[in-house]
Amino acid sequence: MHSINKNEGMKKLIKVTLITIVSLIVLVIVAFIGVVIYVSNNYNEEVPNEIIAKALEVNDDGSHLEIPQWQNGTAHIKGKIYGANMLRMMGMDSFRIYIDNPITNSQTKNVIQIEDDGLFEIDIPMTATHQSICTDAKYVKATFVVSVGDTTIMNIDMNPFTLNKRIYFDGANADINNAKQLYKTDIYANFVIYRKFKGTTLEYKTVCYEWLNGYEQTIDSLNITTRAKEYLKIYAKCHVAAELSRYKEDPLYEWAPDNQLYFPNEYFNFVHELGIDNKYSLYYMYINLAASSFRRTSTEAFNENANIEAVRNFETKTSLDTTEQRLAEELVAWLNYPMHKGWYYQGFYIDTLYRADSLTNVDYKLFLDKYDDAIRNERAKIDNKAQYNEFKRQNLNEDGIFDEIATCIKKCGYYTYHKKLVPDSLISDMEQMKEPFFAEYLKQYNARIIEEHESFVKRGGYWHHAEGETKADSILVELIKDYEGKVVLIDFWATWCGPCRLAIKESKQLTEELRKKGLVTIYLADESSPEKLWNKLKEDIGGIHHRISITELDLLMNKFEISGIPAYVLVDKKGIAKRSQNINEYNVAEFEAELAK
Repeated sequence: MHSINKNEGMKKLIKVTLITIVSLIVLVIVAFIGVVIYVSNNYNEEVPNEIIAKALEVNDDGSHLEIPQWQNGTAHIKGKIYGANMLRMMGMDSFRIYIDNPITNSQTKNVIQIEDDGLFEIDIPMTATHQSICTDAKYVKATFVVSVGDTTIMNIDMNPFTLNKRIYFDGANADINNAKQLYKTDIYANFVIYRKFKGTTLEYKTVCYEWLNGYEQTIDSLNITTRAKEYLKIYAKCHVAAELSRYKEDPLYEWAPDNQLYFPNEYFNFVHELGIDNKYSLYYMYINLAASSFRRTSTEAFNENANIEAVRNFETKTSLDTTEQRLAEELVAWLNYPMHKGWYYQGFYIDTLYRADSLTNVDYKLFLDKYDDAIRNERAKIDNKAQYNEFKRQNLNEDGIFDEIATCIKKCGYYTYHKKLVPDSLISDMEQMKEPFFAEYLKQYNARIIEEHESFVKRGGYWHHAEGETKADSILVELIKDYEGKVVLIDFWATWCGPCRLAIKESKQLTEELRKKGLVTIYLADESSPEKLWNKLKEDIGGIHHRISITELDLLMNKFEISGIPAYVLVDKKGIAKRSQNINEYNVAEFEAELAK
């Protein structure tokens, strides 16, 4: 009897458990259906069919892509985000558009505020009549063309029920932009794979060309306009050139066999072979990076080859015994080794050479003592400038833009990056270049810097703010309200920003000393910094940390005219904020002066 009661009790328990589980499942299903219905009723804003149909329609009149021209101006962008309510529910009420400046090698971040009805509108400053720009990856990642004086219309699908979200373009360059969105032959993904390639430099170049040939065949088969095909091909060619230019700078350089990274001059004729040393390349968003990397990598390779040429010239002019001949050949082999290229005449080769397993230390020291001056003299005879000009003549167009862009960036990039005045002597150099726009642009840049400085001085060198005056002011007041009467240093940083983390690490001891004197340090990062890593790093950094929304950080950076990180804002004891004079430098003297007041 006892056993029967026990079994019945177990049956009842199992029955109750099953009923409970089923009830919970039903509740979850009902709740899920309720959420779906609620979201559908409140956030299911679909892109109208007529907009989609117009974007997919192809009317090819056979017209060709216009040649971009250097010009200051603005492109107008407007549109609507369908599903904007969902974004606001997630705390997002803005997005970003980025444009690269080919003259300064800088990237401008334009923050676009989204209205309650999902509409947005903005003017984008440009340096050419047609340029490519890109949107923030948090929305629909896209690269598209805008033109000075024209309006580009973007209908962005953020409907939570749309699986393949995209942008439907209208207005200027709609045929090109819709083709770029619809046919996503991912250039970047392919080169992530190719960076694992192991082989010689010329073999890698061949692999890139093979990919490009296949890509162009794919583009030719698409039902898009002639202009769109021309744009996609130009963009792909420029990207191949950028990858080949960055060969030494990429992880590929680490993976390739050490003895196969020799850069013969014929490697660098890809700009000429691809036919991109012209203004059509301004359609490529990163032409500034491609041009500057091409100059840097080719110049380094040219100098490396000249070092070897100097040793060869020395050998032919000098009577060497057997041991000395062997050591000269070992020096050539050592100079050919990728990690040593260019070192021999830069002042720090001796210790490395003495440690090299392939060289006999004692013999080599005697060899250097005897012949070092002779080798250096041969190196001095090689006219780098003349030979590099010949190299340019062979591999670049006489009226091309690659070398002119790279020259402008090399001479003036430091000043424009740090928002400093470009010296008149450099502007005079720019006036000797074939493209007059560069010098005129830099003159206008200097005028803006002077105007901004005078405005800054007039308001006492500070940004004044009051709670509620602007959204950015309210954010700032909230951040510093608990530190009344103290000097506060706000450090703008991100977990993914190498220079930020390095600056924090290098200034750690100084920061701790300043904290003892009363400095309050607040570190600001946005949601692009992964929370788990952010939590880990902030423990090591110390100070006060806030991880705020992207929109909030954008508002603060715009208020203080901050274009890049790391950057610092100092709040004095009266609660008045001032950007650090040197935006990307840790200005200890300035901080100590405020603490002493």
